[in-house]
Amino acid sequence: GAQILEEYGGKDVTVDFYEMHRKDVLTKYSKLKIGRMEGAPAPVAQVPGAITAVPFAELPALQGQNSPYYNESHRRLTQAVRAFVQTELEPIAESADLAGEYPELELRQ
Repeated sequence: GAQILEEYGGKDVTVDFYEMHRKDVLTKYSKLKIGRMEGAPAPVAQVPGAITAVPFAELPALQGQNSPYYNESHRRLTQAVRAFVQTELEPIAESADLAGEYPELELRQ
């Protein structure tokens, strides 16, 4: 609310933001963004299915740490599934959400 905006307004709160939110929040509410801070770096275009480097947003194994359970095939599968969801399903879900349409009861059970 207003108290948060007054306390953090004009400051770089990137680390604080990612400690409390998933990166998907930025994508979901991008239409509400009204500008950029002066001197802020240009946004990097996201590749569908990309693994983020944001701390704690991914399994450590997907961010390059060694794991006895996950290997490169898991990383490729994760990226392929995410790319499909981001390019095929998210646009449909977003348009339905904005239109106030919801799945039939049978699909929600």
